[in-house]
Amino acid sequence: MIEDLKPDWVTFLNILTACSNTEVPLQRAIEYFESMINDYGIEPTIEHCCSMVRLMGERGEVWQAKRMIYELAFGSCGVVWRALLGACGACRDLKVANIAAAKVIQLEGDDDYVYIMMSNIYASYAKWRDVSKVRKILKERGVRKEVGCSWIEVEVDRASLHSSHM
Repeated sequence: MIEDLKPDWVTFLNILTACSNTEVPLQRAIEYFESMINDYGIEPTIEHCCSMVRLMGERGEVWQAKRMIYELAFGSCGVVWRALLGACGACRDLKVANIAAAKVIQLEGDDDYVYIMMSNIYASYAKWRDVSKVRKILKERGVRKEVGCSWIEVEVDRASLHSSHM
């Protein structure tokens, strides 16, 4: 019965997403991706490309992701370069980040996301002069980088709290 099922582009998008959220080796994910194209004749979409870029970035393979963008002819799509820039932030690859940032700006114009990502990547390399330059640009543009914060909610038993103070 299962042999009669034919996966479509959504099926493979879900498979790639699952690979990203698990410990599936990158090579296995690439095999699924290639099977989608070669065995099922499904043309990769921008969503497939972005999923693969994120997956490769998680595994530190941003150069391979950059090459794939061109091989799949998505070089003129800003969203895939954004995905690559995000992947560079995850694996701290400054060289590819510079390429991806330039492409996003070329294709989509000046974008706050690019400057914030580059500021974060420069900071991860302790390139404080570059961080300062990027943050100056952001300040001039009126963009404020939100300070991160977190909190933990703790349920307190008031009766035991009250009895411990008596």
